[in-house]
Amino acid sequence: MSLRLAAGDLLAAHPGLEDPNFGRTVLLICEHSAAGAFGLIVNRPTNVTVDQLLPDHPVLGGLQFPVLLGGPVDHERLHFVHSVPGRIRGGSELRPGLWIGGDVDELGRYLLEQRRAGAGVDVRLFVGYAGWDDGQLDAELETGSWIPAIGRDEWIYGAPEQDVWEAVVSAAFEASDDVPPAPHEAN
Repeated sequence: MSLRLAAGDLLAAHPGLEDPNFGRTVLLICEHSAAGAFGLIVNRPTNVTVDQLLPDHPVLGGLQFPVLLGGPVDHERLHFVHSVPGRIRGGSELRPGLWIGGDVDELGRYLLEQRRAGAGVDVRLFVGYAGWDDGQLDAELETGSWIPAIGRDEWIYGAPEQDVWEAVVSAAFEASDDVPPAPHEAN
């Protein structure tokens, strides 16, 4: 396939994808290599807050900050993306202006300070992730299960989760003359 995915890219589930784990989702690609791929669903809210996941953490244990469902794998681990590497050190840059992970204590202090100030935050927390073995995501792209899109920060931080999939799919279709066919089984 000619498409070259990179960290920070987005993939929208094709409108015909009926997988209950991924239907109408938008994935942020965090890693894509010969060994496989790792991503986070950016538009699947939960009823869980970070204080429920980390009740014993000195700062996060007192914050009712929403957590998204990042995918069907490993719901015991917290992941986060942000745009404040100067405030949350130790993360890895996915693309310019977008970071994953970092110091959890600094994350907690940043969220608390922003909440006290009544300011917005460019942080998203996730439980679980989406993972693919070697070649698996590429095969899903070949069968039309995913629609590639250029990552926009507002789709990660700003837009209501229920609106993100439609916005990404619409933008991807506008950027291309070809609407991808519905997903099909690989031969």
